[in-house]
Amino acid sequence: MCLDIIKNPVKSLSDAKRVKNLRKSVLTLIETSVLFALASGIVVAGSGLSEVFLLGSIASVFAALFIGLLLLSVIVNVVVTTLGGKGKFFEGLTVVSYSMLPIGLAVFVSAIASLAPFTGGIQLIILALGFALGLSMLYRGIKELYKTDMITSFVAVSVTILTLLLATYASVGLSMLTNIATIAPV
Repeated sequence: MCLDIIKNPVKSLSDAKRVKNLRKSVLTLIETSVLFALASGIVVAGSGLSEVFLLGSIASVFAALFIGLLLLSVIVNVVVTTLGGKGKFFEGLTVVSYSMLPIGLAVFVSAIASLAPFTGGIQLIILALGFALGLSMLYRGIKELYKTDMITSFVAVSVTILTLLLATYASVGLSMLTNIATIAPV
């Protein structure tokens, strides 16, 4: 596992900027997807649902997250390069995969903790630390890998989040309108 990213995120980002190892970025993305998939499996197993749901949950979360994070990498790249950053898909993939790793680990550890009673406070601390590290790595990674300043990095993350929210809203709205149109009599 890419624990060096979590142990020393600043050094990991500067190494990624210097070396440009696509294999490590993809491996980190796979590890992140596995952590989220295992976390969903733990939650499903803890709920007592059948094994069919367990395997389906693990597989679907892995596939959805892997594809979703690849798409997020493209969106980050488009946003940052449009705002004046200098980089390619590698930088977007690296920033997204490196920043999602601590979040995935936190979700995984929190899922394990959820099996024990009265661990809500511990889960809160674990998730807060994971999200703090992941989001700060996202901002710093955009700053370092795309050679921007911190304000541009902040704007890029804000535009990326707004883009995802608007795309989700528009997609759900269009889907609802399509479903209503098929039900309504003509």
